[in-house]
Amino acid sequence: MGANRQIAYEIAEKVEKRLYDGISTDKILQMIFRLLRKHKPTIRYFLDLRKGLSLMSSKPEFEKFVQILLAHHGFEVSPNQIIRGKCVGHEVDAIARKDGVTYFVESKHHSNYHIPTGLDESRIARAVLEDVTEGFGL
Repeated sequence: MGANRQIAYEIAEKVEKRLYDGISTDKILQMIFRLLRKHKPTIRYFLDLRKGLSLMSSKPEFEKFVQILLAHHGFEVSPNQIIRGKCVGHEVDAIARKDGVTYFVESKHHSNYHIPTGLDESRIARAVLEDVTEGFGL
């Protein structure tokens, strides 16, 4: 019996002990996923995409996810770059290039997915863009 089969039997046994009349299949699935996390920690991301993203750590998991997503969509991605501005250098999560256009990527992660990114983050990104643009004389 392989390790995967053994884990499946252990989880099934534990779930069976917790079953009761009228239990929903959703509740059973939640139990299974909770028990699977001990053997395969990444299983927690399969529950719900929004919740899965919120469970990632900001660095490096979420930033890496954004970089992989961009690469999957045909971007050439250079992770964790420092770009020179007129005033200072700015660290950005990535530089992405596609179709002759270059983007700087600053990803914002929220552990509570109901909270939007604030206006301050947008202002900072705009200031970085202006400083970099002036630094390159564009």
